[in-house]
Amino acid sequence: MNLASARLLPVLVSALVLTSGVHAEPGPNPLWASVGLLSGATALDPSLADYQWDTRMRAAFGVEALLGQGRYAVGTRLWRTRTTQAIDAPGVQSDPTVRATTFEGVGRVGLLESRGLKLAAMVSVGRRHLGYTPDALTIDTGSGTSASVSLAAVNEWVASGGLALEHELPGGWDLGLQVEHGVFGLDTAHRVGAGIETGRESFSEWNARFALAKRIHLR
Repeated sequence: MNLASARLLPVLVSALVLTSGVHAEPGPNPLWASVGLLSGATALDPSLADYQWDTRMRAAFGVEALLGQGRYAVGTRLWRTRTTQAIDAPGVQSDPTVRATTFEGVGRVGLLESRGLKLAAMVSVGRRHLGYTPDALTIDTGSGTSASVSLAAVNEWVASGGLALEHELPGGWDLGLQVEHGVFGLDTAHRVGAGIETGRESFSEWNARFALAKRIHLR
């Protein structure tokens, strides 16, 4: 976990605990806030396997904070997952881990509500940080010497859209399921014959999240 997310996570968890005892009677168009914990899975674009990524479904986790009025809400979300990317080079003994940390702005609008169940559409736009562990590899050059290769971190924009289904629980808690489809771009390089071809491609992903959030009415 990088420094920014390490600082943000305890702050949001503390807010979740502290607000558990706060209650207010909602008006006809209430202003509300919520803080939630997220867990689930990410499925990467299968075409990333062409670049030696492990695209099998991976566990993920995060936090989300929203501020809304009535059925409209905006907020922020932190979402983390990881996979591996194989490096096909002499002397590399293990595949480096790729850690993906996404910080997004979120917008939501309620679509349907019935008997404590709420269906909402959501969109998000943010930045993704891809960091490698280890971030440097030693490669055998085949001439009795070795070379060190750095794996630089990557930062890219990502945009997503999807649906959220929530059920109201006693005490102002919401239990939810979110499903989103996202797109992002990456600079790529692959071997074509005896040369290396570089370019830029767009990739997609699916995210499924279970959410447990504490909602408070501000007025």
